[in-house]
Amino acid sequence: MSKPQLPHKSKLTSNSYGQVAVEYLLLFTLAISIGLLITNQLVRRDPNNPGALIAKWQKILQFIATDDPNQH
Repeated sequence: MSKPQLPHKSKLTSNSYGQVAVEYLLLFTLAISIGLLITNQLVRRDPNNPGALIAKWQKILQFIATDDPNQH
């Protein structure tokens, strides 16, 4: 009985390089998409439903505006 022949090593590595590149691009696209979603939720400028950072910044500005310099 003869041994089964393995695929040529260069074919195997060139195929795996292509698969690695495709997987990298998919993960990169996923990471960018998640980053954009998080950023949009944090800095949304809709007056009725502002993002978390914008809402906090507005509260800080209102607190500073209500400070009376003559009281201290």
